[in-house]
Amino acid sequence: RPVFFPQVVLWGMAMVGFSRITFEIYGLDFVHQRLSHAGVSASVLNDWLWPLMTVPSIFVMTAMMRRWAEDQKKTRDRLSSFSIRNATCLSEDDRHVIERNITVYAKHVCMIEYSGTREDALDAFDSMIRRELRRFFSRRVGRTGIPYRYVLMMYIVYLFYALDVCASSMLHRRIPPMEMVCTTIYCATVVFAIGPITVAYCFKLSHRLIGLHSLLANTLVGIVTFAIYCGLLALTWELCERAACNPQFLAALLGTCTALLILTSFVYRPIEIGDPHCCENPIDSESDGADNNESSTTENSESGSDLDHSPDNPE
Repeated sequence: RPVFFPQVVLWGMAMVGFSRITFEIYGLDFVHQRLSHAGVSASVLNDWLWPLMTVPSIFVMTAMMRRWAEDQKKTRDRLSSFSIRNATCLSEDDRHVIERNITVYAKHVCMIEYSGTREDALDAFDSMIRRELRRFFSRRVGRTGIPYRYVLMMYIVYLFYALDVCASSMLHRRIPPMEMVCTTIYCATVVFAIGPITVAYCFKLSHRLIGLHSLLANTLVGIVTFAIYCGLLALTWELCERAACNPQFLAALLGTCTALLILTSFVYRPIEIGDPHCCENPIDSESDGADNNESSTTENSESGSDLDHSPDNPE
């Protein structure tokens, strides 16, 4: 279901936006005062309460990633078992014409020998579709199941938050310039590194645990994703707070952000032709044999075409 992918991106944007709004409400002074009057200690407020606000968005994202991983697996399985003979025609009277055209095409591009039969042409066409479309699909979705540019859209709200902080600092001058710079670095790191890393590992874990029961798999993936996301957020935010008060920590902050960006570029590196990820779900041995037969028949057809154009050939 290709239409499910936009739902993944939109739900991701909604959940990240919801998480950002809860952080803003949590940061209001009167909220802290009400919680303090209710008996909540300062350590709980500062260290334990804010991670809990990410739980709803994390588990919703986990459920969406599992469904998207299942859809991708079904698509790969359908591509691996594709057969033109099983394709549905709007009118069965057209099947003969289509198969004849495929036979002509296969001979024209030397997929089979010129003396090959229609069955040979259909087998070669099936092998080409299984191989090329599977590679194309893998390169489109990438190593992480979701291309990097779409993950950026999920976390783009943090850039708008950084703009709000900068505008507030310029208008009211209530935020020190160093704090504004550190907050901007933090938000950019969330958008370009922390968010994409979290989504990548959430999808990869969901993909590997497809065989488990959905509730158990979602729980395990949600816990791991929660730990990765909150751990990276806490580390980066702690460095931002220290750098805002002491510029000596700015180098540590920039070094950490750079390391996260390098890790992100490695995780989302493009898939090249010949990469094992292009054939993540291998075709069965029969299909592999068809590929080998295809290559051998191509060589034979090329040698045959050379003979046809030799001066000794009567034709």
